Amino acid sequence: MAKAKVRPRASVGIALFFVSAITLILVAAPMQRTWGMWGFVLTEFMLLALAVIPARVFRWEFKEVFPMRIPSLDQIFGVLVLWLGSYIAVYASTMFLYYWFPGGMGEVSTALSEFFSGMPMPLIVFMVAGLPSVGEEFLHRGLIQYTFRGKPRWMTIGSMGVIFGLFHLDPYRFVGTAILGAVLTYIMVETKNLLLPIFMHFANNAVSTFLGLLSESSLGPTDLSVAAVGSALILSAIVPFLLLLGSRMLLRGEPRKVEPIGKGTWALTVFLALLLVMAGTAILDIFS
Repeated sequence: MAKAKVRPRASVGIALFFVSAITLILVAAPMQRTWGMWGFVLTEFMLLALAVIPARVFRWEFKEVFPMRIPSLDQIFGVLVLWLGSYIAVYASTMFLYYWFPGGMGEVSTALSEFFSGMPMPLIVFMVAGLPSVGEEFLHRGLIQYTFRGKPRWMTIGSMGVIFGLFHLDPYRFVGTAILGAVLTYIMVETKNLLLPIFMHFANNAVSTFLGLLSESSLGPTDLSVAAVGSALILSAIVPFLLLLGSRMLLRGEPRKVEPIGKGTWALTVFLALLLVMAGTAILDIFS
């Protein structure tokens, strides 16, 4: 008698997330402490297995859980625009957290630098950008997001952002990874093409790694002034416009023509941009 197919539900996805998080703590962390680089590689393959095996066990169609097709050039550029917007947003949140929690944020940067110290650049990019972009996206935008089918899009985007932030098991990285997870989820919701979030994840990790290796030293507790926080907020005023532009570029062909940007969307975009400018300016005025 054939085994019944498990119906995809959000509760199943949340359970799968907890299983993967516990596996990271109990299995992946000891592997990385013991085997270093090779433990990290095994961790990423383990995440890929945690995505593929349940889909197989639950008898879900792989083409539905992990849909992939060649994207259009507009969509690729749209993803890059969305990545830039998310990168600036993460930068602003990082500046804020660095100012208030310099010790914790500094420990995160130092730990990552020490883990990959001495490795050649191509190998670092492959490990930090290539492997996670596949393993983590198959697990999150593939398996777990599939269980949110039928849920309101913004509920899915918000929930998956929180899940991705919690998944990294670091309170100091939660905000940044949650922002990134939400944007990656939005791309998957709009395009239903797993190759695009994989591409953005790879670009984000590659650029972050490259810039991190170019830095001669980590940011210390006294290196960041409140003026830097205010300036970062002002810079982030461009983020709403980048997200709007990138989202439009994801639409292919006719939908872009028949779905113009509404006045409400423009109003919200301008409002958020002005709010960020005013917040940054206020910080500069008050603490200058």
